[in-house]
Amino acid sequence: MHKTKILLFSLLLISTQALAVGDANPFNRSVKTSIGTNVTWQYKNDTAAKTARDSLDSDTYYHLMFDGKSLRLRLGSGKADTPESARHFEQFAVNDVKIDDKRIPLFQWCLDHQERQSRFLQQGLTVEKNVCENRGENGLFTMTLNQSTIDALKNGKTLSFVIKPFRTTNIINVSLADFSSVVTRVMPKQALAKPVVNASASTATAAASICSVKPPVGFETIKPVQYPCNSVVDETHAHKTMNEQVSQVRKKREAEKEKKRKAEIEKKKKEEEARKQLELKQQREAAAIAASKLKQQELSKEIAAKMLSMCKSAWSRGENRCYCEKYIDQAPANIKAMPSACK
Repeated sequence: MHKTKILLFSLLLISTQALAVGDANPFNRSVKTSIGTNVTWQYKNDTAAKTARDSLDSDTYYHLMFDGKSLRLRLGSGKADTPESARHFEQFAVNDVKIDDKRIPLFQWCLDHQERQSRFLQQGLTVEKNVCENRGENGLFTMTLNQSTIDALKNGKTLSFVIKPFRTTNIINVSLADFSSVVTRVMPKQALAKPVVNASASTATAAASICSVKPPVGFETIKPVQYPCNSVVDETHAHKTMNEQVSQVRKKREAEKEKKRKAEIEKKKKEEEARKQLELKQQREAAAIAASKLKQQELSKEIAAKMLSMCKSAWSRGENRCYCEKYIDQAPANIKAMPSACK
């Protein structure tokens, strides 16, 4: 009993230490940093910027910049946003950019148009038109904005960056309560201007700026999906539509292939069954023939035995019969064959 208590105590101690080690692992966590309106925007040369320190790492600062055309996030080692103070990473991933917990369509477009992979924005990979740039070697992420994204920022409540420098996931939540005023100050002409375009000019421009997403090789039966060239959102939707159509065709082909495969299996199964039935029939026929031959042999033996018995009776009387000529070799010496008489 005493040994059992010691063993249970040891196991409890080991499991407690293991849990403590797991909780202390700095890579199994997500670090959240909130940047509210209490952190004011600083303006310089038509550019707005704000800086906040990481909630857990006092040596890391987040520098957010907006110039009316792009949004830039840089990780630095000081309050000053300078290339010299930039943090440098060998592995830097941008997992998501959200407004009110919903992924920005523009960021989804960047994922869809990144070379080789689209799960997250990876350091060292290029994005078409450089709309998004992940320069983790300089602790920098930049996204070129379109008007729909700027409008979403103006109407949103929280902008979230989900980044992963090395192994720990960092979530930076930025309040957008004061972003409308930032847009008005940084780009007043764009914010206030209301250009009027006549209908014919608008129609001509739209007709001249229609792009299309073509199906991949091997799926030429799918028609290209058209979208306005100047709309990143529509382009993203066009690519999504094309991917869905390709997926449907692929599933249909796989279903047909599977149907054909099952038909081949069923055909071979039937052929094998027919072969076995034929083989069984042949075996039964062979068995019937063998049984018939055996029966004939038994009958022949019975007939021969009866005939020989009759012949022996005749031979015992010193007589011979023609039907006994077949068994003459078994007759007594005094019985002579009579072949001429029995022809």
